[in-house]
Amino acid sequence: MTQPAISKTVAELEAKLGIRLLDRTARGVAPTAEGKVLLARALNIFAELRHAAEELQSLADASAGTLRIACAPILVGGFLPAVLNRLMHDKPGVRYDVREVEPDAALRALRERLADILVGRPLSGNPTDIEFEPLFEEKLFIVAGANHPLARRRSVLADDLRKQRWILPQPETAIGRLVEPALAKLGVPTRDAAVRSMSVLLRFPLLATGEFVTALPGSVLFLGNAQRALRALRALRIELLQTAGPVGLMSMRGISLPPVARLFGEYARQVAKRLQGLQSQRST
Repeated sequence: MTQPAISKTVAELEAKLGIRLLDRTARGVAPTAEGKVLLARALNIFAELRHAAEELQSLADASAGTLRIACAPILVGGFLPAVLNRLMHDKPGVRYDVREVEPDAALRALRERLADILVGRPLSGNPTDIEFEPLFEEKLFIVAGANHPLARRRSVLADDLRKQRWILPQPETAIGRLVEPALAKLGVPTRDAAVRSMSVLLRFPLLATGEFVTALPGSVLFLGNAQRALRALRALRIELLQTAGPVGLMSMRGISLPPVARLFGEYARQVAKRLQGLQSQRST
């Protein structure tokens, strides 16, 4: 659309509604409070129209449609691929638009309709417009490469961990805030960590050297590509005494989901069962 056409449409809307939708200043144009309300509702209207088209299409082909997924980065390393592998095998006609989002962007992805569904831990503040369905309790494991000296131990003592070179998440991250106190209980001096990083891709090759240990969520260790990357990782036989909290599916409250989103939920529940009741064990 050209700018004059947009201006004419906005003017007609303002005249019909009897309110001003845009503030026009020398610095540009921004929506008024009323304009923001209309914009939020319009996003939902267009989403509902898209879902309606997909539902009509699904009546003829239950395996069609596109699902927009927002996912916490750590879950892209294990849980999400496990769900998609099953779903894509059974329903090859479904298409996926996946975006990794940090916690501060997760809520925006749902509210701005950039994603139909969010996979991750509960959002801070428990926003009332978001529905959360818990799937499993994410557990943390102390992990070493298969050729690390501790990997061959039948039991590992806290004193053994204090002498290791650690790869740890930054303390200000959500996982870091869980790992730090858990290791502190074991007497591990986390301030002396050899490497600070949230990247699973960085940790795998470092663990492969047999010189490092780290803490990994069970969904990465038991569902991800860790074993293919290192032939085998080892969850050391010592209790970390900490979980990373529940992981679940989130969507906008009161907004209907497309058929493929409901299908995704069914498969996600199936995969989540594999992570329930995990104990410290070898990942082989």
